[in-house]
Amino acid sequence: MLVSKKVSGQGRDQALNLLNKNVPRKDLAIHDNSRTIYVVDNGLRKILKVVGQVPDLPSCLPLTDNTRMLASILINKLYDDLRCDPERDHFRKICEEYITGKFDPQDMDKNLNAIQTVSGILQGPFDLGNQLLGLKGVMEMMVALCGSERETDQLVAVEALIHASTKLSRATFIITNGVSLLKQIYKTTKNEKIKIRTLVVAVQYVHRHPDPALGKWRALAYLTLDADVKDYFVQDILPCKAMFELAKASVESLA
Repeated sequence: MLVSKKVSGQGRDQALNLLNKNVPRKDLAIHDNSRTIYVVDNGLRKILKVVGQVPDLPSCLPLTDNTRMLASILINKLYDDLRCDPERDHFRKICEEYITGKFDPQDMDKNLNAIQTVSGILQGPFDLGNQLLGLKGVMEMMVALCGSERETDQLVAVEALIHASTKLSRATFIITNGVSLLKQIYKTTKNEKIKIRTLVVAVQYVHRHPDPALGKWRALAYLTLDADVKDYFVQDILPCKAMFELAKASVESLA
């Protein structure tokens, strides 16, 4: 049901809600997590497929605005319900195999699904998502998608970069490999969602990078938030949340 094209977005949401409510233990003092183990073994790949859906692709399953987030919540609950490192390692390996199995130099849509999956996991169990960012090719693919001419590729890549931006090692990689692409996207795109996200990524990464010369990105982000951009910004949950997280950073980190 989770991955059937015959199921509506609302039906998929209901299935995810049922799993969220009935599979993970409500009391971690209960030792039996067999329902979670069963779902991980038999359904995790299907849940990953849902969280990796890209609405603009023709192959996308029917979704609502909430479907991917419900899948991220389920991934988080399942991961939290695991009792030991071997169980978590097994979970991680399934995710790794699923993501790396999507990488295909001949099929950009599959690469897009892979990065969207990583982005969805980063919204769930963040430590797992951070491990997946370290997989060979993941960060490189994000940068490659930023350089794509398709707006869908750019949007998925920039959103993934927002979710990945809390680790200094990732920031250093993007500053080294992707800043010129982010600048180019900002200058050329007419899509306000992409433009706002590009600004958010730039500000987040610069704040976590030790090179003060890159502070001009902070000024650029501030000066370009004119009235029209602000209207778009306040209606867009993802960049708003990212900027709130940035605002929570210590004064020292913003110096």
